[in-house]
Amino acid sequence: MTLAREIACAVLLDTRGYFIMQRRDNIPDIVYPGMISLFGGHREENESFLECVAREISEELTYVIPPEDFTHLVSLR
Repeated sequence: MTLAREIACAVLLDTRGYFIMQRRDNIPDIVYPGMISLFGGHREENESFLECVAREISEELTYVIPPEDFTHLVSLR
């Protein structure tokens, strides 16, 4: 049985209003290698969704965006 993991992702816009997306590594062992995607990832233990997406962006872009600077758009279950 596969356990469900919760994720958080962000739609990022630069100062001109352009979308900032990522191209996933082209490594066969990752999900959707070489594809374009949003920034985000799996939520850790007691982390809020906003904390998760802020951490993921920091890890992937080395750019810190505080959780309170995000605007919630949608939640899916």
